[in-house]
Amino acid sequence: MNLVALSCSGHESGVTFLVDGKLYETILEERLTTIKKDKHLHQVFEKIGQFHEKFGIDKIVATNGTDGDFIFTRESLEKFGITKKNVQYEEEWERHHLYHATSGFYASGFDEAVCLVVDGWGADFRLLQLLDILGMNKVLSEDQQEQLEDLDKWMFLETTSIYNMAYPCEDELLYKNVLLPHPQPADFLVKDEAPYEWMKKIQESGIINCTSNYDVGMLYGLITRHLGFEDNEQCGKTMGLAGYGKLNPKLPDYILNNGLTDMNFAFSDMKVNTYNFPSMEHYDDFQHRADIAYKLQKHTEDIFRMRINQIIQMKPDVKNIVFSGGCALNICANSVIQEEFSDINFYVDPVAGDACQSYGAAKYFYYKETGSMMKDPLTTTYFGPRPPSPPMLKKQIEFEVAKHNEMRYTDESRRKK
Repeated sequence: MNLVALSCSGHESGVTFLVDGKLYETILEERLTTIKKDKHLHQVFEKIGQFHEKFGIDKIVATNGTDGDFIFTRESLEKFGITKKNVQYEEEWERHHLYHATSGFYASGFDEAVCLVVDGWGADFRLLQLLDILGMNKVLSEDQQEQLEDLDKWMFLETTSIYNMAYPCEDELLYKNVLLPHPQPADFLVKDEAPYEWMKKIQESGIINCTSNYDVGMLYGLITRHLGFEDNEQCGKTMGLAGYGKLNPKLPDYILNNGLTDMNFAFSDMKVNTYNFPSMEHYDDFQHRADIAYKLQKHTEDIFRMRINQIIQMKPDVKNIVFSGGCALNICANSVIQEEFSDINFYVDPVAGDACQSYGAAKYFYYKETGSMMKDPLTTTYFGPRPPSPPMLKKQIEFEVAKHNEMRYTDESRRKK
């Protein structure tokens, strides 16, 4: 089965190609257009056409997109004549965290594992979808169904998920944290109260936690912006800055005992509340900014420990843990949990950010539809042109050095004249 999966939107849109279940290529749109973080698919469709001509495609899956993204994808595939050639086509948009999990799991080579996904936020859910995940929608009365449809505007964002996974495609949701974002000023005019009673019922399941407190991914983005970096996608700069910081007793705790953000600390527009916490004002002072980042990094390590202990409590015999999602890019915190839980085999997804979405989706659908037990773990993340042999590389280096020297001597002779 040859399968193509598209991640249609977001900051790392791209496509993955599988030939008989094995990874042939994963490529981001930005690599083709050279526009960093390019989120609009265009040039990947030519790549899909070339792949179809060479290998043939049995199925195309479009994921991680809006209605508009999917319409554009369908039209583009038709324009290239791809979906007219007996190619199955399917759209799916609500498994963002699951694709993080499958990306890490199938890359790891483990037979089974618990997959921890910690993200800024992933897919958005409505109440009916959350009840469907829990199987509670089957016992709803007609009045309850209508009530939930009326509450459809209330959106929940997944931030942390834990799955138990095994071959070929067994995925059991053990836990999911979802955020009900704080209302913006315009929403205060809405008379309908938030669906707290339904949130309570969902909470009682013990599987889905509904909260209005930011999770660690959003907290990291919030602090990143507060420190003056361009946007919350530059969290790596905050992690690097933390290395220059130290414990500053004047700074408040950013989180509560449950690992979620103290919302007295943050405004609803992802900004630090410096009115309540004036010590968070840094006035662009390097050391104070570094101390703020250091505190954040220590909180992140504490939250990671908490999640690993949560997994151990749910699965006391756990041997393998796979870690994916944007927060898994925090190599400093990753190193801490790997050292402290040395009896557990950790595998951190090498492509833990959203660039893994098409790969995770491709693997998920392949194993789901074929039931194959074949393993195809990642042994490298380099699937581009092969590097030259050592003798050829030596010749290339010698040529470049000689060319550089010739240019330098020519410039010097010109200056002397």
